[in-house]
Amino acid sequence: MNNKAALQQLQQLLQLLRWKRGRLGPSEFGIPKRTGQGWRSPGLSQAQVAQALFVTERTYGLLERGEMASPSQELLDTVAQVLRMEERERTALYVYALGYEPPIPMDPTSGTNVGPA
Repeated sequence: MNNKAALQQLQQLLQLLRWKRGRLGPSEFGIPKRTGQGWRSPGLSQAQVAQALFVTERTYGLLERGEMASPSQELLDTVAQVLRMEERERTALYVYALGYEPPIPMDPTSGTNVGPA
């Protein structure tokens, strides 16, 4: 993959994760609504996503910016679950983060991987 294609893939990863975070509200995760003044973008912050993933803010930030060398499949699947991704969005997440499609589809009813029969 050339540098231009790799950069475009990282941009797409950033856009996907920011878009999905922006569509979920903190109240959906039991996080109280902020009060007072100050700038607040819609949706979850990186810190709130990291908290839901049980990872550090730095870890999630590295993933979102495409600076994580090789995120684990377990991390990507957990991100897909927390951000409530559909299968096609999860596939895009894998392609953007790892360069290949997920090896096993997600079970849409339980949010867990399904092995071959």
